[in-house]
Amino acid sequence: MKRITALVLVLLLMFGCCSCGKEQQEKSGAENTPEQKKPVNAIDEYDPDKDVYVYPEGDWGEGFTYGTIRGRWRADFSYSIQELPEGNAQAIKRVVKILNAMNEEIPEFQYRVMMRFIDESHMEGRLTVDMRSIRDMVLELFGTEDGILRLYGAMYGFSRNEVSYIIQQQGTTVEELAQQVRQVLEVQSGGEEAFISTEDLKGTYTLADNNILFVDCKFDMEYNPADDTLTIHMQEENPSDYNFFEGLILTRG
Repeated sequence: MKRITALVLVLLLMFGCCSCGKEQQEKSGAENTPEQKKPVNAIDEYDPDKDVYVYPEGDWGEGFTYGTIRGRWRADFSYSIQELPEGNAQAIKRVVKILNAMNEEIPEFQYRVMMRFIDESHMEGRLTVDMRSIRDMVLELFGTEDGILRLYGAMYGFSRNEVSYIIQQQGTTVEELAQQVRQVLEVQSGGEEAFISTEDLKGTYTLADNNILFVDCKFDMEYNPADDTLTIHMQEENPSDYNFFEGLILTRG
């Protein structure tokens, strides 16, 4: 029973990583637009193929004007569980150590930032975080026969046959244990949509010397005419909920 208890403890650590990721994402917009955070109800909404927004037309003149940046800009990047807040360092280190022993890839959150410059002074956008890799990893390691056999082997240095024998001594089989655990995990973790969340972004800006200066955001943006990109720069060096935006490059899309 001690070994099964150990398995449950590691399971809790795994779910701890999931919850920390969610809390970090939820926290990331608390000061600016807390009322606008909402879950995605359909996965199809996560990556819309077309930008159907109608932008204002007109002759915006020469130089760096609204005509230069008008439209939608996007960027995709990933964020490893190893980069979660330091308060969870010990739990995360243990999880990473086990995953390394199993030759498992360290799961990453997939981020997408989209910004629309809807007129000469306003930006609206969305930050989407896809954490399904965490759910998939937990279900694979704890809800399949192969995952359980490899997990025990990594934790205790047992062979697959030894793991199977130990579980049988507890009055069950690896197959039965995997089915039971998977049923519990699927109920507790929710569907895939529970691991995709969004936060709306908005800001008021002015334009100056190829820079987009925001009045009500913690970052500004620099336009690079050579490759037609926008780069995010934080407005201050102090720790911020949006610090992972620093240096992020957006392209038209």
